[in-house]
Amino acid sequence: MKPTENSRLLQENPVYVVDGSRTPQLKAGGPPGPFHASDLAVFAARQLLLKMPFAPDALDEVIFGCVSSEPDEANIARVISLRLGCGEKVPAFSVQRNCASGMQALDCAAMDIANGRADLVLAGGTEAMSHHPVLLNSAMVSWLAGWNRARSLGARARAIGKLRASHFRPARPHRSRRRPVHGTDSRATGGRLRHQQRTDGPLRHPQSSTAGTGHGSGPSAGNHATV
Repeated sequence: MKPTENSRLLQENPVYVVDGSRTPQLKAGGPPGPFHASDLAVFAARQLLLKMPFAPDALDEVIFGCVSSEPDEANIARVISLRLGCGEKVPAFSVQRNCASGMQALDCAAMDIANGRADLVLAGGTEAMSHHPVLLNSAMVSWLAGWNRARSLGARARAIGKLRASHFRPARPHRSRRRPVHGTDSRATGGRLRHQQRTDGPLRHPQSSTAGTGHGSGPSAGNHATV
């Protein structure tokens, strides 16, 4: 395969992973756990930053991948950055690429460093699947639209009469892992992205090229955080 422009850029301007940290991976499928996705990321990143010879506000950028952040953590990277003490002047943004979200954060960090837009980046991925929002199915969304249009008591009574038990069946979030166009499973995305990084030129690290912070950072997916 011919080298891409990104691979040439990384060869000319090597990006280094300085260090990494992660939390244990917990089992999903139960009731909401005690930790939100931002909590997990802060726990992992705080331990990492304590080992660094610079203050959190010396970072040029914070990037985090997350498949499904909670409503009050829409830009979860910004929440993590502020809780870590990076300050309001350090930019932070979140990325979503399903199971490759953390890897995408790593890729964004590496390219920003290679392009000269940043020098020191904290990047990683975090997920708390037990806290994923419960989605309404399309039938319930349509019913609620009709309820909002019902102004009179009679109209609302008729709307209630149309309500069925099936309206309360939540949409199944795991269906989002399957691509609606070509039907492939998103779990394959991580493998393709890892192959792409090997082709384009992986980040340099004395131990690993999959997690870290400093001149680069790391991936994740599941009920844990990696930085």
